[in-house]
Amino acid sequence: MAGGFDWNGFERAVTDAVVGAVRAAVRERPARQPCTVAALGEIHREPGGVIAMPRLAMTTVDALPGHPAGDPDWLPEHAGWQRALTGFACRAGLPEWHDAFQRYLTALTQAGRSSRRQLRDVRAVDADFVVLVLDDEHRETLLRRVLPAPELHRLFPDLDRRHAAAAPSSIAHLGPTGALVDARR
Repeated sequence: MAGGFDWNGFERAVTDAVVGAVRAAVRERPARQPCTVAALGEIHREPGGVIAMPRLAMTTVDALPGHPAGDPDWLPEHAGWQRALTGFACRAGLPEWHDAFQRYLTALTQAGRSSRRQLRDVRAVDADFVVLVLDDEHRETLLRRVLPAPELHRLFPDLDRRHAAAAPSSIAHLGPTGALVDARR
């Protein structure tokens, strides 16, 4: 346990629980209603206080614009993880709480990527299946962390276009010395 909270254990627990929940959902859904997204969302927190475990929703890409209803009890020992995380986050002051919350979001995105990889490796889901981490405040950052670029482009073209529009436009090439040269000069 590094620094008072077992981040590796938490990531493993989230990954295992997502994989188990998705496999169960796939078995229960009829083939005509495929589950194409597992979404970790509704991440409730009170700065300087509680950090709640996310809800897990099984849904389709078409349902993503809304907030899919999720199961609050999908993670075994969720109350224990929540107590431990909140205690760790509140151990000092608000800066430490914010650091712990950012690390929590990172753990969720890593677990999301790992879950997807495991599910695809055993062919439990289709190739286009994704696991997302959704939060209104950190939406774009989390989507970019959890999804490979082609999936981000396919599912969220608005983010892809906005990113391209925000990128600095420059016309550059490599000069004779190998240095980047602005061709507008």
